[in-house]
Amino acid sequence: MANPTKSLRVGFFILLIITLLALVYALMAVGYPDFFIKRSCPGYTGQGWADIAAASPGIASYIKAFERQVGGFGLAATIGALFALFCGFKKGEKWAWFYFLIASGCGWLVNIIFHIYSKSPLGLAMNLVGIGVVFLVLIITAKNFFGKKPA
Repeated sequence: MANPTKSLRVGFFILLIITLLALVYALMAVGYPDFFIKRSCPGYTGQGWADIAAASPGIASYIKAFERQVGGFGLAATIGALFALFCGFKKGEKWAWFYFLIASGCGWLVNIIFHIYSKSPLGLAMNLVGIGVVFLVLIITAKNFFGKKPA
């Protein structure tokens, strides 16, 4: 697409912001897993993270390693999203639209399920907004990817 429409440019910018926020989230999960563990631990266990870490340092170490691994997967997915955004979505290529539909949809949905299970209303609200924004952008830009092509 030589001259992207306004809706495609706006959609690109919104997805860029969401993707950069996901990048920050993933980097924090890798670099400082305690930040997220402290917030989700009480929902699962009814106890604070400091109490669990003090009572069982081995389990605490495992949980931190696991959180880092999840952050690493998020980092890989975010790098993929940046690639799709700059190499395809910006140009109006259909594969990039489907990438955001499937990969982002699945990623947000997994987080929504996690936050329901861990009884984290703030995390749930943030992820519902995130998936809503991504799907809104996909709806708004769909005509750029699937509309009639000029002859």
